Amino acid sequence: MLQKLKAWAKLMLYRPHGVVMGQGALVRRPWTISHPRYVSIGMRSSIGKGAILNAIRTHGAQVLAGEITIGADVYIGHGCQIHALQLLRIGDGCVLSDQVYINDASHGMDPKAGLIMSQPIHSKGPVQLHEHVFIGIGSVILAGVEIGCHSVVAAHSVVTRSWPAGSMVAGNPARLIKTLDFSTGRWVRDSSSGATADRGQQ
Repeated sequence: MLQKLKAWAKLMLYRPHGVVMGQGALVRRPWTISHPRYVSIGMRSSIGKGAILNAIRTHGAQVLAGEITIGADVYIGHGCQIHALQLLRIGDGCVLSDQVYINDASHGMDPKAGLIMSQPIHSKGPVQLHEHVFIGIGSVILAGVEIGCHSVVAAHSVVTRSWPAGSMVAGNPARLIKTLDFSTGRWVRDSSSGATADRGQQ
């Protein structure tokens, strides 16, 4: 009986109504989740206090298609914000430290079109984090960015473009500082500060 009560309490406290959630997944209160039917969280994933999961479906008269898909065994720290105008994917085993901000939406900035918040919003492309990506505290991931598996984004970085698997990036805007040698498991320092970004890949 006690175990049933604990299971019920966990269901009420940590599993937001309407969100598609895998077994063992939890979201710690308080949370802000818009359009929960368009948010899915994989098995054993954990989302910290104060998270904002914003699947954007409408903006004024605009009808939009925001969707957030979080894989299995993902850790998302306290105070993270995820805003999706398109399909935003976070792959299995990713770690997002506290206060990470991901947004694929931009406001209109036409000075002749009235208030900024009244103008249509748009996206330069969806965001995708492949498997086992680590995002450092306070980092920002912007629209159109794809980050390949086993990559690292250093704390307080602003990622404005895509990076292939095994990249370690840092700064504002983020630049390549090391590359993972998959054969040895070691990080190798990049010799050039202006490394060319490729599309992220699995």
